[in-house]
Amino acid sequence: MNEAQSILSDIQAFLSERGIAEKTFGFRAANNTRLLERLRSGTASLATVAKVRKYIEQERAKEAEQ
Repeated sequence: MNEAQSILSDIQAFLSERGIAEKTFGFRAANNTRLLERLRSGTASLATVAKVRKYIEQERAKEAEQ
């Protein structure tokens, strides 16, 4: 599995856990409603991928604290 497939898999799992739409996630994670489109097409930067991973980790940490 390459990095793009890995992040997309992680995002899909997160979306399923939270029950949120792709565009909502993109806006919250990277202020970009077209985030998943760009990840799928391979035009998202590595910095954006890092930002998304950090967002998912922070959200899961918030949930664990509650």
